[in-house]
Amino acid sequence: KRPLAALDAVIILGGGVRPCNVFACGAEASGSTYSRLVSGVYIFKENNAKLLVMQGTSRVDIESDAVVMAGLAQQLGVPRDRIIVETSSRNTFEHAIELRKIFPASKKMRLGIVTSAMHMWRSEIVFKRKFPEDVIVPIPVDCRYAVLKYDIEDFVPSLEAFAASNDAFHELIGIVWYLLKHEKAN
Repeated sequence: KRPLAALDAVIILGGGVRPCNVFACGAEASGSTYSRLVSGVYIFKENNAKLLVMQGTSRVDIESDAVVMAGLAQQLGVPRDRIIVETSSRNTFEHAIELRKIFPASKKMRLGIVTSAMHMWRSEIVFKRKFPEDVIVPIPVDCRYAVLKYDIEDFVPSLEAFAASNDAFHELIGIVWYLLKHEKAN
């Protein structure tokens, strides 16, 4: 049996939006949100999942991640009646809490969680704790891979290296924060 077959829902975790002032469109998906959305819609369609859930709010005064993703999903051909938009959650821990409100316990569902590969480990732990009776299927996207080879340019600071280390540092802080704060809540 294919691991992505028979998913009841594909859950796409927001990764941020940014203001879009050029065409007065309100907000547009950040790079990681866009990557998660496109991959999640593909998985949703290919595996004929029943529902597509968009999660996330905006930390600034613009449209939420979930609303922006839902609009893009519809443009990519997902019927509106198969999309659930959850705009209350601000982080991974809250995504799981709010999703539990949408899908009550004891449904024995197969839930595909779509997020960036770097963020998947923490997300999978949080969702498995909140949905112990369901099957959580991790769907990592935005995988970063490079062949290990070194030359002198690898030791010169670059914007790409700073961005990659910033993402890794953000995830490390998130893991430590969850261990300190949310372990007590479980």
